[in-house]
Amino acid sequence: MYIPATAQTRPEWKRLDHCVWDGPDWLEVKPSLKIHSRYREVRQLFKDVLGLRNADWIDFVGELSRMREREVNDAEKTTMIYRQLYQACQTEPDPETLRYAFSFLPL
Repeated sequence: MYIPATAQTRPEWKRLDHCVWDGPDWLEVKPSLKIHSRYREVRQLFKDVLGLRNADWIDFVGELSRMREREVNDAEKTTMIYRQLYQACQTEPDPETLRYAFSFLPL
């Protein structure tokens, strides 16, 4: 997939399984296709035919892990990620799974 540039990112090529349909614009590990107008026009293709999923807490934890690996110190982005994780905790059928992930990852 061609991922157009945003205010925070450069254009790049990604495999479809390294993308999500709907997710925050700061998500770099698995960028959202929905934020790009050219892809919104073919939503049905991505969601219904190709089965592209929306971002979830696993993607947000992956973003934190990548930031840690690259030693990125971005307090604003980190705060946004933790807010998304908090919201995910409210809707996750098993919030213990999220807590379990944090017990093994040095985030």
